[in-house]
Order: sequence, then structure tokens, then C-alpha cells
Amino acid sequence: MDFIKKNAKWIAIGGCVLGIIGTFLSFAVAKVPMIGFSQGVKFFEGSDGKLCAALLVATAILVYFKKYIIAFVTTGAALGITIYDAIDVKSKFKDLGSLAKVDLGIGFWIVLVAIIIIAAATFLLYKNKEN
Repeated sequence: MDFIKKNAKWIAIGGCVLGIIGTFLSFAVAKVPMIGFSQGVKFFEGSDGKLCAALLVATAILVYFKKYIIAFVTTGAALGITIYDAIDVKSKFKDLGSLAKVDLGIGFWIVLVAIIIIAAATFLLYKNKEN
């Protein structure tokens, strides 16, 4: 636990980098099994993904300069955008019809895990205020 406490700032910044990488990966994939068609969408292709990546960059900067409360706000905003897009993902594939099966891709899961890591590390930093 001491290792995590001592390196919480770098863990949070690493989480931001991981989240930014996740925005460039497949956010959702729609498959139409009857015709063997699949189509994917990356989070960064839309304006929400770009906003989420910008919020993660801002979070990394805020954590580096020890502005933990504001970093919580930017992390929460990134989480809200990610969850909203995960709920609304079927609308991105409405042109494929009702036969399409839509699954969340690896990019969504990476961004979600990264945000959880960022939030936990930032909480430790705020609680200890020694890094």
C-alpha cells in the first residue's frame, strides 16, 4: 500500500494516458449475423470522444499540479460522457436495422477502467495531500 500511496500521482497520470489510448480503440461493434456484416466505431471519431480525451489531458495536468478537487470534476465529467455514450451507442448503428447486435468494444472498457484508476488515485492524493 505504501508503493501506491507514494506513486499515486503517477498512477493517476498513467490512468489518464491509458484512457486517452482507449478513446482511439473500438468503442462499440455492431454485427448483423445473417449477412456476416460488422461495423465498428471508435470513441475519438465523435465529438464526445474528443471531449473525453481533452478532459483526461486536463485531469493529468490538474493532478500534476495538485488540484485534486478540480481533477475529480474533470474525471466525473469524462465518466459521465463515457456512460452516456455507452447507453446511447445503439443510435449510432440505427441504419443497420433491428437485426444488428451491438456490443461495447475494448475501447469502452479501457476508458472505464482508466477512469476508475484515476478516481481512486486522485482520492488517495486528496486524502493524504503529501505527494
